Amino acid sequence: MKRIYLVGITFIFSITFLLEIQSQEYPQVGLPDGAFARLGKGGINVLRFSPDGSRLAVGTDVGVWVYDVSDATGTALPSKNYGQVSTLAFSPDGRILVSGGGSNPYINVWELDTGKIFRTLTVEGKFPTVTDLYFHDSFLISVRDHYEVTIWDRHTFQELLGLVVDDTINAVRFTDNETVIDRNNGKVIASGDSTGEIDIREAITGERIATLNGHKESTEKDIITLGITNDNKLLVSAGRDKTIQLWDIPNQTQLATIKRQKAWVTSIAFSEDRKILATGYASDVINLWNVNTRRKLRTLKGHNNTVNALTFAPESTPNYGACLASGSADGTIRFWDPKTGKELVTFTDGHTEWVKTVAFNNTDTQIVSAAYNGVIEKWNLQTKQREGIFNTPQFDDTESAVLSSDATRYAVSGRKGTQFAFEHDSWGYKSTGLFLKSFQLWNLTTEKKIPGPWHSLFVKIVGSVFSPDGKVFAYDKKKEIIIVDITTKSKLFQIDEREPFDRKLAFSPDGKLLAYTDKSDKAKVLVLDTQHEIVLPIEGRISIFAFSPDSSMLATKGKDIHLWQLDTSKQGETKKLTNNFFGLNNVMTFSPDGNTLVCYDLHMLKKRWLYGIKLIDVRTDKVLGILSGHTEPIETLVFSHNGKILASGSMDGTILLWDWIEIMSKLKEDG
Repeated sequence: MKRIYLVGITFIFSITFLLEIQSQEYPQVGLPDGAFARLGKGGINVLRFSPDGSRLAVGTDVGVWVYDVSDATGTALPSKNYGQVSTLAFSPDGRILVSGGGSNPYINVWELDTGKIFRTLTVEGKFPTVTDLYFHDSFLISVRDHYEVTIWDRHTFQELLGLVVDDTINAVRFTDNETVIDRNNGKVIASGDSTGEIDIREAITGERIATLNGHKESTEKDIITLGITNDNKLLVSAGRDKTIQLWDIPNQTQLATIKRQKAWVTSIAFSEDRKILATGYASDVINLWNVNTRRKLRTLKGHNNTVNALTFAPESTPNYGACLASGSADGTIRFWDPKTGKELVTFTDGHTEWVKTVAFNNTDTQIVSAAYNGVIEKWNLQTKQREGIFNTPQFDDTESAVLSSDATRYAVSGRKGTQFAFEHDSWGYKSTGLFLKSFQLWNLTTEKKIPGPWHSLFVKIVGSVFSPDGKVFAYDKKKEIIIVDITTKSKLFQIDEREPFDRKLAFSPDGKLLAYTDKSDKAKVLVLDTQHEIVLPIEGRISIFAFSPDSSMLATKGKDIHLWQLDTSKQGETKKLTNNFFGLNNVMTFSPDGNTLVCYDLHMLKKRWLYGIKLIDVRTDKVLGILSGHTEPIETLVFSHNGKILASGSMDGTILLWDWIEIMSKLKEDG
């Protein structure tokens, strides 16, 4: 799972009969100003069954969904201060659900019978981050900023106590009811940190009872996840050292170490009878273990990417009682029979992670998106619903995903076999293990590969781009850039340039120019019909190109944004913009009229990171405004062919569709 930040996204629709109505799969309500649709539900971070097993709550990168387990109908919960959700907790009677996330100064408290927010708790701190929530007797316990534990009254939700622990907490669990530790009624907190230590503390006073050092001797000490059995006697911990360790809570002793795993353990869950331990991995599998013998019972296979969340249904659940629910970065939630290891049902899908690129079809009636695992989704712009999925070119990770401007062709370079962990407190993800790289070129109309020299096993393609008409294809083989006619497979040009640190390629809208970076990161423009080369006199690494719609101007982003007037015989810099943008990703495009530079921007406001779209007037160098709505970095910005819609795809797993005409009209009204 990813580092979590909040952007204010407001859900304002009514769900008075929360689970008694059939909801839209992708509700178009509570959108940020200027947006008319959100496609996708966001990547899965956490799963929780209600105490009676009738509901499954899902915390995603854009909020909370509650599903009726009997028929899988889902509803998004409303909130004025929505954002990424990484922790959920039901009250013991199942009537209250609380949620929290990163860079989010609020804990939302929902009354599920009415579907309304009962209370909003304000979280203080340098960078407000709620990493865990738990109901315990008369208390709600929260962990914030990774080192502050707060005790709230469960009925009034008044803050009773706050304590600061000694080190950064990566994972935390609380014992249920009364534990066998007879100390101040025995309520304890187990917290794992970045040093490999597990602290056992008295929950009300914060007094340390014991420190467990099972992961401390490893070179990778960080503890990723913890779990506690319902009888409060057994604790399990897993960390970057790829071991699973079992602990006796009453005696604070280590019981066993399950051998080093092949991949990071990303999620853990105990069955209600404490006989089975489920562990989910970055390598897409789930293992079931006999808790008493420490032996593996079976391996569950069905997901095709990181298992982000696990939870067991209560045994008394009318539907799928005692099943194991798993949520994956592949966008699906699956139910399993832990006794047989068989998959019961793919409960739901659509919780896609990380949109890499999008494109509109020629009629602007459909938008196509490519996820980080190579899967293609097709969306109907009239109904705002997904109407097709193409999942043949699956990867563990895509290095490059490119769609033609009419969304009929798809080029993807990716890796299989890599182990991934999406984590709350890292800038993105980490990978380990052996993997195989491959490149694929597809016709999305026929859903067949396009044959050509690019499919040779010996061709290592690291980047590619389509011409605007989709007939010409340029790809980077590290030592040279090859430009070919897709239909005839004939080579049109070859540029002998060794690969720089991160090559950039871009065709001009008229298809006559190709901008690229050479081995020294110099920005160059090739005039295709004359093979004349324009070298832009600029120092420093270029991170992105953007051509104006009439192809007369090129914007480059390095340390600064430079605008270049292009000519086949000469070139000159028109200006350097003083208004720049900062982001983990460099994404930039021109508005349809060429007057506005539209770019991804990351900035902090009131202790929160905001992922916005900055609008810069090219003529005046004035910032016209910033569009906010995504909860993670933006990967792509694309205009529809008629210039009326701006689509933004994000690592939060969603696409926002913006009404560009309305946005520009409002900006003019505001002066």
